[in-house]
Amino acid sequence: MIPIKSNVLVSIDGIPRLADFGNAKLQEYTLKFTKTSTKDIMSSRWAAPELSEGGLCTFESDIYAFGMTILELITGTVPWSGKTERYIMFAMTIRKEYPERPELYIPTYSEHGDMLWSLLGWCWEYEPEQRPNAEQIKDITQNGLRSGK
Repeated sequence: MIPIKSNVLVSIDGIPRLADFGNAKLQEYTLKFTKTSTKDIMSSRWAAPELSEGGLCTFESDIYAFGMTILELITGTVPWSGKTERYIMFAMTIRKEYPERPELYIPTYSEHGDMLWSLLGWCWEYEPEQRPNAEQIKDITQNGLRSGK
């Protein structure tokens, strides 16, 4: 297994597996995440901007982190590789930017590359309510990226 973001492991077959549910609990047969302060445990490389402002983890912040995890899986490096925590916080919260497009892995003017980068950008929208939900991501990846449309 290859560790990704320390709680997502990728099997030799390329199947992602979630691990380390230290902040999770099973409640009425549904996986729920506990509401904890994020400042002590968050990593700005994956964390949505609202978390740096004291917000709690939400489905929308998970979508943001999902986008960063996809970027890490594709490039083999952590999001914002080579950037300091201070730079990341400034870029995310003040400039409302996300990581630079890794042209080697997600080339511009490539139909799939442009589609994927657009999806990742949508996951990283600054305003949480502007991010896609899991169903929308599934539809795009199944209907768009896989079919080449």
